Amino acid sequence: IFLNQNKNQLFTDARIREAINLAINRQELINSVLSGYGTPMTSPIPSWLMDAEGTVSQPIDVQKITTLIEQSGYEKDENGMYVKQDKKGVVIERLAFTLTTADAPELKAAGEMIKNQLLNYGIDVTLTIFDSGTLAQTVIRERSYEALLFGQNVEQEAELFAFWHSSQRNDPGLNIALYANARVDELLERIHKTDDKNDRQDIYEKIGTLIQDDTPAIFLYSPSFIYVLGKGSPTGVSLAHLITPKDRLQNINTWFINTERVWKWFAHQ
Repeated sequence: IFLNQNKNQLFTDARIREAINLAINRQELINSVLSGYGTPMTSPIPSWLMDAEGTVSQPIDVQKITTLIEQSGYEKDENGMYVKQDKKGVVIERLAFTLTTADAPELKAAGEMIKNQLLNYGIDVTLTIFDSGTLAQTVIRERSYEALLFGQNVEQEAELFAFWHSSQRNDPGLNIALYANARVDELLERIHKTDDKNDRQDIYEKIGTLIQDDTPAIFLYSPSFIYVLGKGSPTGVSLAHLITPKDRLQNINTWFINTERVWKWFAHQ
């Protein structure tokens, strides 16, 4: 969920961003939307870049969420929703935002569940759905959204630059969180100047930590790519790291089929 602080001042408060981040039950999303086939994510760095398995879903800390929201000056109204009131008790601001996503079954289902999860904590979310073309051309390109539920395909490490470097905040850049951090910029640029694996791992970890601390976006899950092998499939097929369908063929040179030559008069009839 990419948070656009230019469109909703609510997101300029780090405590509110963190409260929303903590209130989303990622495992519940995975179980419902992906039938369990996914890994919870709290970082922008894909697990394959970090040689890691992903994030273990953590219990929801209700007290911490409540504390963060109330420290930001909100209190619950008679309907259990968080608001700010003036001295006369008149509501001057609601803890509310619009969540925008594409007209795709997975994203719509995830959006509805997130809306309901946050409602349980007194956060009012309005879900808006656009067809893919309109979303890309008039919403994403124009950065015309408060919060955007969308996915990132990180097929190669160079794409981290496009997603998180401050120079990519405007269209056609892909930094749709409009994120700017000079230290992260420096680290993204350093990645391309070293071939040392340990150094690169250290850089990825630092980038992930910095972005997580700033919370310009809320990371939800990484879907599992399911590829079914039929009976009699070749031996040597390795499907450890799939991002696109073509990746299933990445080690096709090692595939083979076990065969045995049998004189035909010994063959079963």
